[in-house]
Amino acid sequence: MRIEINGSKFIEANHGLFTVLYLKEMLVYLKNSSLMFRILFIFLLFNTSIASVKAQKTAVLDDSLQEFVFSEDYLEILEDKGGKLTIKDVSSSTYQNKFVLNKSSYPYNEHIESTYWIKFKLKNNSKSGKNFLLESYAPHTNDFKLYIQKGNDYDVKVSGLDLYFYNREYVNKNLILDLPLDTNSIHTFYVRVLSENHSSFDFRIKQQTYFFFYSVNEYYFLGMFYGIMVIMAIYNLLMFFALWEKVYIYYVLYVICGMLTTLADDGLGYQYVWIHFPHINSYMGSHIAPSLLLLTFVFYSREFLQLKYTLPFYDKLILSTTAVYFIYYALKLTVLPIYLHSYFVYILPFITIYIAAWKCFLNGQKPARFFIIGFTFVLISIVIIKLRSDGSINGNLFTVYSLNYGLVLEVLVLSFAMAERFRFAKKEKEKALTQRNHEQFRALSQFRINEELKDKVNQEIETKIAERTIELNDKNVELEQANSKLKEMTDIANQMSIKLDIDNWNLRKKVNESLQARMRGQEVSDEEFRKIFPDENACLKYLHELKWNDSFSCYKCKNKEGVDDLNVFGKKCVRCNYYESEMAHTLFHGIKFPLNKAFYIAYLSVHKKDKLTLDELSELVGLRRNTCWKFRQKIAFAIDNYKVKTKVNIISSWEDLIFIVEA
Repeated sequence: MRIEINGSKFIEANHGLFTVLYLKEMLVYLKNSSLMFRILFIFLLFNTSIASVKAQKTAVLDDSLQEFVFSEDYLEILEDKGGKLTIKDVSSSTYQNKFVLNKSSYPYNEHIESTYWIKFKLKNNSKSGKNFLLESYAPHTNDFKLYIQKGNDYDVKVSGLDLYFYNREYVNKNLILDLPLDTNSIHTFYVRVLSENHSSFDFRIKQQTYFFFYSVNEYYFLGMFYGIMVIMAIYNLLMFFALWEKVYIYYVLYVICGMLTTLADDGLGYQYVWIHFPHINSYMGSHIAPSLLLLTFVFYSREFLQLKYTLPFYDKLILSTTAVYFIYYALKLTVLPIYLHSYFVYILPFITIYIAAWKCFLNGQKPARFFIIGFTFVLISIVIIKLRSDGSINGNLFTVYSLNYGLVLEVLVLSFAMAERFRFAKKEKEKALTQRNHEQFRALSQFRINEELKDKVNQEIETKIAERTIELNDKNVELEQANSKLKEMTDIANQMSIKLDIDNWNLRKKVNESLQARMRGQEVSDEEFRKIFPDENACLKYLHELKWNDSFSCYKCKNKEGVDDLNVFGKKCVRCNYYESEMAHTLFHGIKFPLNKAFYIAYLSVHKKDKLTLDELSELVGLRRNTCWKFRQKIAFAIDNYKVKTKVNIISSWEDLIFIVEA
């Protein structure tokens, strides 16, 4: 703004501040001017004084200052949307009026495609000649330039992610630059910021000695943080190799992804890990690390809380919210406009997991309480970060690294949760074993009672036999007197005894045949099956009768005459001497486990209404799971062949499968 006076004298205003030239002539001119001009001049002077209150403040540095934080009115910001302005442009009077006084407690580059110029003023009142540094708390800034006026020109100092790390003026994770300051002089500095990420304009002025003190403590804290994280990851990796439980490897991956997130956030990843690849920071911090952290935490939480079995609805809900986030994220990177970008979509799966953990705890899952406590620490750290970004709390070593605190506390608490989970599982196993032992003790007690009853019955029988023997001895004299009659009666008694034995044998045979006939039509109990086939000889005899009861046919020469082997249940052809065992060319040919167990598996496969699982069948017959599976496959093959040969879909008896071994 420029006001001409007498064609040559003028007052120049910049940002509402008047520079008064030729004050003596002005006073004379006002004295001779009209009343209207005097009123106009007083009005302009009043507006100038109001504007000067709102002008940019100058930061004053002295010997007692350790750290100065640029708050609202100390910064002026200019957005260069094209990114073509130079230091000569922005320092010229043309662009000075375009700088906007900062009013935000947390200024940052709202448009990442724009270049931002930040102007601030410093006055050095230090009398001891202490050095001061400019520090930026935005280590993710790609290009950071500080312009220092030298006469009519400017020197430039460079830092940022795009610069090789060890070419920085100070080898530090933050952006640190020296500030050359003359004593008792006001210096104007310009900072040019260009970043692919949203970077704050959180600038600090620190004394050099205080900076080294603060930096050592900061790196000491970060070293402890990463040391704890690495130790917990190695410990749980060893636990995984010892126990082979998936929850431990998920936990290790979650810890590693947590370290990747903080390495990208605090800049140590660029300093120590991907030194020669600075552009990794842009992808790691904004894209890769958060996505991996979400995935590993989802896998770990589902496995730790056993959500698939305890809360299947919440398990599906967590997987759904995670899938929604990745779909949203793909749209966000491609077609979704900026005003629809929301951080809530990312934290939605975490909130769902938190609710599910509370549900598990309320349902009696005690290890979930440690999970909730650890997760709460992370949520508190996120709230602190949000309050700091809003300017509600100041940035310091605690608030800046609140996420690190939250993560390390969560990792430690979750380790207790893993131990509690292991202890809880061990307790449940011991409880099951105790119950099993109790059942075994009850069965053993019942067995002893049965043995006692059997002994009692045997004693009663022996007593009765003894009494009967005495009676027979007493009658012996009488029998001797009637020898001829006794002989006749004895013969009759012997014939009756033989007939009774035959009847008893036939009765037992009919009982077995009845049970076998019953087996063909319906299910029998395990006890009844063991009565029919108590051992392998009974099974072999049964196969012998079933195979050669009607006729014999030599497998080799088709001869119809064969003789039984005296020692085993096989047969030998009288023509070619070919020996054929009772199990040859049957379903049980070549088995390596007891035949009565094979009988029972075949019987259950046909007549069992509710088909047993392999684990249940393995426990029932006392065989390995793989052995049961192979033999059941053989039975299934025989069933298919039977249906093909007979063209009947219903198998009436398990005996129909015994000789169906080939297609």
